[in-house]
Amino acid sequence: DANDLQCYGGVAPREEQSGDRKIARCRYNANHVLQTNLFLWAKVTVIWCPWAKAFYEHYRKRGMWSTDIYRRLAAKWTRILWKCWQTGQPYDEAKWMETLNTRGSWLYEATLKVKQTIPKFMKVTCE
Repeated sequence: DANDLQCYGGVAPREEQSGDRKIARCRYNANHVLQTNLFLWAKVTVIWCPWAKAFYEHYRKRGMWSTDIYRRLAAKWTRILWKCWQTGQPYDEAKWMETLNTRGSWLYEATLKVKQTIPKFMKVTCE
């Protein structure tokens, strides 16, 4: 399932507990090629995908490190990838936003507030 893919890709944290203390740690025993690709995929989507940018900005304002945010975002993308793979349907941004809206997710509202800007070096002009 999607959780197994997340664990194999190293984006799902593993929890350790000792007494009252719980710690979430990185998975070191993972497919590092897949882990790197998921991380880079998440990093690039912050530029191109409005909800990913809203996700990043939300957690950044809470003081979380960028690498942790990218790992969480990669875990989210892995679940989306899994669903697309199982249904045989391509990813549809409008359908994903509709799903966020019907579930009453904070991410839907945050996405509506985000101003999507594409960096200058990535803009293509047709003349």
